[in-house]
Amino acid sequence: PAMLAQFKQLPAAQQQALAAQYGVDLNSISGSSADSAPVAVAPTVQPREVKTEQISQRAGSDNQKLQPFGYNIFAGQPTSLAPVGDIPVPDDYIVGPGDEIKVQLFGKENSSLSLMVGREGSIDFPKLGPINIAGLTFQEVKEDLQNRIAKQYIGVESSITFGTLRTMQIFVMGDAFKPGAYNVNALTTVTQALLIAGGVDTVGSLRNIQVKRGKEVIQNVDLYNMLLSGDTSQDIRLTAGDTLFVAPKGKEVSVSGLVKRPAIYELTGSTSLSGVLEMAGGIKAAALQ
Repeated sequence: PAMLAQFKQLPAAQQQALAAQYGVDLNSISGSSADSAPVAVAPTVQPREVKTEQISQRAGSDNQKLQPFGYNIFAGQPTSLAPVGDIPVPDDYIVGPGDEIKVQLFGKENSSLSLMVGREGSIDFPKLGPINIAGLTFQEVKEDLQNRIAKQYIGVESSITFGTLRTMQIFVMGDAFKPGAYNVNALTTVTQALLIAGGVDTVGSLRNIQVKRGKEVIQNVDLYNMLLSGDTSQDIRLTAGDTLFVAPKGKEVSVSGLVKRPAIYELTGSTSLSGVLEMAGGIKAAALQ
């Protein structure tokens, strides 16, 4: 009776829609008393069938919404990395033409020098003349300059820091979102280059990316190592003229249901079922019940 009373308070359009859904004659409801109304007779079986249909529809929609794993992480707008002056430069950084070395002298003589590495790979140091430093690491440059200053500048100490980074051109080719040539700073890595190019196209591979230096492939990059286990050992630093080639996508497998990370995963070679489930984060506890 309480349900029937609430039903009668609904607008006429909603009453007609509910009556049509459950196969009930609207005239019989409106003309019946609260004591004799057959409230639970018509919809005893139909709601269960509707729920079953809804569950199957949701399962189908979930399968349709499965997305390829990892592509959204590198997706973005194509851009260009301008030279940045405040990035910490590691000691193993290879100095080259276009880099800037800053020298602070203090003691008997106080001065600040900004020395640009020329095309020949050398800097013009006052009282020391041209010094070739191209091809040396930043640590080697610091040690060499400090030794020269200690010998030539009596009573003067020095502090060697890095100034502006040089810019260089690299190429992102293959199935990248926007292949082309990009001007980047000299600390750019493989993943940063992919971000600059807008990521990998959906037909491209995340597991077969080649870094080419001339005609030689110097590194094969599998981004799943980084995405699944945090291994960045293949994310090497690029040099001028390097080409990043994104190969076409290989075989795929769809993983859905009671797994922690439902998605479409790319395979390399033969992969066991346990390996596929491991990529999907493993199964949920509900799958074991």
